[in-house]
Amino acid sequence: MSRPSNNSKGNPELLVKAAAAKKKDAEERLEKAIQQVLDSGETITFNAIAEAAGLSVSYLYKYPEIKNRLAELRNQQKAAIGGIVNKTPQFQPATDKSKAVIISKLRQENRRLRNENEDLKKHIEIAQGKVIELRQVEAENNRLKARIKELEQSLTNAKVTPINQKKQSDISSNILTQLQVVGVKLNPTLTKTIHTASDEIVLDAIEALKDQLTKQDIPNAGGWLNKAIQEGWTKSETIHQQPNQPEQKIVKAGDKPQKEQVSLTQLKKLSSIFNKDE
Repeated sequence: MSRPSNNSKGNPELLVKAAAAKKKDAEERLEKAIQQVLDSGETITFNAIAEAAGLSVSYLYKYPEIKNRLAELRNQQKAAIGGIVNKTPQFQPATDKSKAVIISKLRQENRRLRNENEDLKKHIEIAQGKVIELRQVEAENNRLKARIKELEQSLTNAKVTPINQKKQSDISSNILTQLQVVGVKLNPTLTKTIHTASDEIVLDAIEALKDQLTKQDIPNAGGWLNKAIQEGWTKSETIHQQPNQPEQKIVKAGDKPQKEQVSLTQLKKLSSIFNKDE
């Protein structure tokens, strides 16, 4: 290929002709390079064509028609090598029978999902009820724990007085003195019995105990006195018995014998009897 002379640099027409000649030469070399690559079985790439034609890759991208042609040739080569022919599959409409089968399956699936949904709702409601119940039980437990703690604190701070000590202050000093005389100590049972009776009954029972202690030994004087107060015992009266039975009887207040009154007529008869004997 001949190069333009130095005289062409200042002539525009010569410059245009030189550029056209250069492009034509490049196109010829490009065609030869493409054919060469195709004949050799090499893969058509921009780099391979540019190298075979003695052109730069940027020159190939410079002209859209060259770039598009090479891209098309590359795609054709790939399709030919792979033996792949892309065909659009034909659309086959579904038959009425297949439609019915599909609809039936969809309905069954819908029914199954509805049943599962209802079951899940029931389980959720039961679970929510259990949660509410557990929260209520927990709240009640916390309330009871707090109450127990308050009661324990109150018991710790309170000064608890035994029942017998608390009730002893209500017993008269006279009764307390007499109890010391007979050597009886107060206990809850005796204290309760004393409070249910009058002071007179209690003092009478203590006198009965004193009298009985002079006659025999009483192991449980407190129990004896408790019964005496409950039954209203008083100091026993002496009852003449056989020599082998010197035991004295404790008489209740209600069991005292009534003294029989003698009329004036009977006294006169007795007086006349005594006068006759004289």
